[in-house]
Amino acid sequence: RGFGWVTFDFSGWGESSGHRNACSLSSRLDDALDVIRHYALKLDVLVGTSMGGPIALKLTAHIDTPNLILFCPAAYAVSAWQLPFGNGFTENIRRENSFLETDAGIISAGYPGNVLYFIGDRDEVIPPAIDRLYNASFRQARSFRRVQIDNCPHPIHRWAASTPEVRHTIRAELSRFIDTTLPHVAPSRP
Repeated sequence: RGFGWVTFDFSGWGESSGHRNACSLSSRLDDALDVIRHYALKLDVLVGTSMGGPIALKLTAHIDTPNLILFCPAAYAVSAWQLPFGNGFTENIRRENSFLETDAGIISAGYPGNVLYFIGDRDEVIPPAIDRLYNASFRQARSFRRVQIDNCPHPIHRWAASTPEVRHTIRAELSRFIDTTLPHVAPSRP
């Protein structure tokens, strides 16, 4: 469809340099900003899954992007962002209702673009309160579409890969979103 994309390994993951335990949510945000700035990218769409959801959301405060796609996004207390993954992060996010101390609702409320939001109804990682927070927060969005996938656990992409009807649903939703928000991209074929 003439659509380019960029993906990369965060520091300490995959084939990147760095030490996983020394990384944090903030360092992941910085990694993403470094890639965007290094390649002088103009992003038409940001996509974030799980932990990548709030990172993509925070990126919207730093770069202008008209479209956001979130798959089962997490939400973290503001205090968790600076904590190294190997020293205090896990303890912080496991505090009861720590996600209520997030700024995700504030950032979402100010986002003016288009949002496509996927959530599984059997997600054992993302509490229903986080789903409600995102569902209610995108008040300034040009458009917001929530897609609930039935019987879907948290690892939505792995699950969809082995569930053809879900894979078809996700592809159809993505195509519809791209067709309506990115008119310069070649239309999808039936």
